[in-house]
Amino acid sequence: MPQHLFIPLATWPSHAGQAATPLDQALPHLAQLLGTWFADTPLAVAADWVTPIERCYADALGWHASRATTSDPLPLAALQDQATDAVPCAWVRPVHLISSMNDVRVCDPSVLRLSAAEAQPLFQALAELCKEDGLQLDMRAPTRWLLRGEALRHIRTPSLALAANQHIADYQPFLPDSVHTGTPTPESGEAKGNLQWLLRLQNEAQMLFYTHPVNDARHAQRRPEVSGIWVEGAGAVATPAATAPTKQVIWCDALSAHADDAHAWQAAWRALDSDSLAPLLANPAGTGDAVTFGNATHAITWRRRAPTWWRRAKQPWQRLKLERHPALPSSLL
Repeated sequence: MPQHLFIPLATWPSHAGQAATPLDQALPHLAQLLGTWFADTPLAVAADWVTPIERCYADALGWHASRATTSDPLPLAALQDQATDAVPCAWVRPVHLISSMNDVRVCDPSVLRLSAAEAQPLFQALAELCKEDGLQLDMRAPTRWLLRGEALRHIRTPSLALAANQHIADYQPFLPDSVHTGTPTPESGEAKGNLQWLLRLQNEAQMLFYTHPVNDARHAQRRPEVSGIWVEGAGAVATPAATAPTKQVIWCDALSAHADDAHAWQAAWRALDSDSLAPLLANPAGTGDAVTFGNATHAITWRRRAPTWWRRAKQPWQRLKLERHPALPSSLL
């Protein structure tokens, strides 16, 4: 089966506090891919509160075939966790918040370097809180917890990748515009109640973690404290479920895990180049293979396919552009 790799944080963000343009590095297989494969039209961030690469990823998982209207929240958590029972899901991310006189900013979870031993008691405390309200919380990774329950229905939850290092007042969970228009319905009343519950949960999580022994220990070690939660990807997969992908869809977090360390991010890129891109390029039968690179604002997909006369004519220009801008991956997007 063809593969489709999704690689978020493919370029180093300029706001990250280290070198805006990372050091040039040898990525031979990425260079080979850009010189021989063919690019789709780049996508820019849209007003749907997810990043372009997350939108592409949801489509690859079959969401485009199952969504009812464009105003529906994109149920990224349910799609990623392969939920099939139409129960709303969301990702809960433990985060570090930075408060100042003017705003409150949320950091990428990678800055926490949260171990499984530290995450477990924090997770357990929040799980008990959710259970009281009839929701189930499961740990998928130390900084990625899956929340399931009807209280997550009809709510838009902006992507953390968009909100990271931004004033969080602009990225709070909210209701779709359709809830605020027309005659009030039981559905709109339910949605407003769900939103109030979710905002209350975020506040209660901050208070719960503030005095937690895990944070006391981290404070004594001068490490960032877990000061709250971020909820993203909320929604349910409609019935009938999304169509089965025709490709092996792979979300690669190798780069995202180092959003706070440019040197570790570069090392992760070199490992990705040799461990993921090299085998993909070496597969002679992978005609339908694709790789989507993304950052917070843009995404672009490169595909291996039989070249038409137009693509053959276009390919030398792609190679020329690559030669003129050799600093990979900073010139990807």
